[in-house]
Amino acid sequence: MPRVIRTKEVPPKPQIPRDASGIPRRPGYDVVHDAWLEIVTPVFGGGAVSRVFDTDRLVNEKSIRGQLRFWWRLVVGVKEFGTSFEAMFRREEEIFGSAEFPSPTIVEVFQEPCAESGTLTATQNGIDRAGRSTLEWADSRYNFSRIDPQMYALFSAAQDSRPEKAAELYKAGHRFRLRIQAAQVSRLERMREIQNKGRGSHKLPPITDITGDITKALTAWVLLGGVGSRTRRGVGSLAPIGWTIDESELKSLFGVEVFVMSNPCRDAAQAWGEAVKVYQGYRQQRTGPRGRSLWPEPDSLRTVSGCTLPRHSTP
Repeated sequence: MPRVIRTKEVPPKPQIPRDASGIPRRPGYDVVHDAWLEIVTPVFGGGAVSRVFDTDRLVNEKSIRGQLRFWWRLVVGVKEFGTSFEAMFRREEEIFGSAEFPSPTIVEVFQEPCAESGTLTATQNGIDRAGRSTLEWADSRYNFSRIDPQMYALFSAAQDSRPEKAAELYKAGHRFRLRIQAAQVSRLERMREIQNKGRGSHKLPPITDITGDITKALTAWVLLGGVGSRTRRGVGSLAPIGWTIDESELKSLFGVEVFVMSNPCRDAAQAWGEAVKVYQGYRQQRTGPRGRSLWPEPDSLRTVSGCTLPRHSTP
């Protein structure tokens, strides 16, 4: 008589709630932000390999989480905690997680892979006075040659004057959907209870709502940060699609007026060039044709480290 092997029926997987677009919605989490963003200046680097962007995922969740942590420290952490670094760390842990505390913030990015037509490859533009090749990344919207202010921002993309040694850029226009979810207060309380079980008598206080902190960090990142490398020079800058940020919100966030209105530019490329031109002029001010830069950062480091040369003793 043949053996009959009885198998248990596999129960159906629980249905995960989804929003109108079909994207899963996590139980116990609130959606803090769900909107589209557009990259309005070229992207340089940002992938796993230095100076190379990721063609499959130009924008990835890990880098956004790192950016949000950075901007949270600047616009929230310093303002609320000052030099109380332990308290600042604990609050950052409550928002973004740590090795001891799982992150209650979920960052998701939805996007299409990079198109081959979006890659900008450097070409030789001419010969400078030293006999070296000069480079440019050109397409119908951009033409960054050595005389343009954008080349100051893209300096490290051209570490060598030979075109084959220069990094590729990805042209502006890439769009992606960013969705951020944060754990509800009830879930945060349960997460804290689990954390405190292993802390003995050194228990931590309850966690307050984290959505406001995330929103502030997100606003700062979208306005002043970007995607990839050299974002402090305007590379990989972002523009929100379908949502606006009120001016009063900006002043409350930064404490000062951070944007100066001038003559409107025709597009983001021109605005980027004008901003970099001002920044470059400020950074490159010197005491003489080849003297010390008036940029205060070097002297600040010399003062802190005590490594100032006698001729640099006076800032």
